[in-house]
Amino acid sequence: MPDITGRVHHVNVSVSDIEASARWYEELFGLHELARIDDPDGAWTKVILRHDSGLLVGFTQHARNDGVPFEEWRCGTDHIALDVGTLEQLHSWLGRLDELGVTRSEIKTTSLGALITIRDPDNVQLELYAAHTG
Repeated sequence: MPDITGRVHHVNVSVSDIEASARWYEELFGLHELARIDDPDGAWTKVILRHDSGLLVGFTQHARNDGVPFEEWRCGTDHIALDVGTLEQLHSWLGRLDELGVTRSEIKTTSLGALITIRDPDNVQLELYAAHTG
């Protein structure tokens, strides 16, 4: 059977306001714009941001986007979890989120790790995640 590496190459999110979303992710996660692509027929615009780790985060604003915010209980992506490494790093995210005025949960502990939940400008749920080790 063919294999996969276990690493995520990129994530792409449909958004209602590509400029607002790109700014939010750039400021919060320190991402930098890698590319901007416009569909020749005007159906969509894409912005691709890059993190120093190599992770690519893309945003697509479709001309047909109706502006209805994301809801995870519909079919499709439920949430995106970003690995922050350690529990200590997760704790340091509390201050960063508060500094930027990002609404967040408290740290939640599960059987697999600890996490903080936040939502992007289109209500997409993100988790900052520190997996249990050992």
